[in-house]
Amino acid sequence: MSAIALGWLCAIVHSPAHLTDEQRKDKVLTGRVIGLDYTDFSMRMTIEVLNNDLPACRVLISTRGCNYLIRTGDLVAWQASLDEVGHMGNPGEMDYATYLLDNEGIRYQQHLPVKDVKVIGH
Repeated sequence: MSAIALGWLCAIVHSPAHLTDEQRKDKVLTGRVIGLDYTDFSMRMTIEVLNNDLPACRVLISTRGCNYLIRTGDLVAWQASLDEVGHMGNPGEMDYATYLLDNEGIRYQQHLPVKDVKVIGH
């Protein structure tokens, strides 16, 4: 029983925060880029949110287009419209939401044009 209780406690402590709709919609968020992947016509950024009024969390931002000037460690700002990472629920499908949550600590994502992500510092 104590092992189960300890496991639950660890899961609660290390689980990323849930954000309310007011915290993740129609608000300018700032964060530090901690992961960055480029593809031919898009980029994926893992961002650690730094807003003082929000709990510490990581989000995944994907963009239409690339900005090759953005680097890991840059501070960025964007107009938030974060959605919870989900899966289609098809049988045999990879559970992307659980994968991101367990391996990267990411619960929310957003897709936007690259021009909407502003570098505000490093």
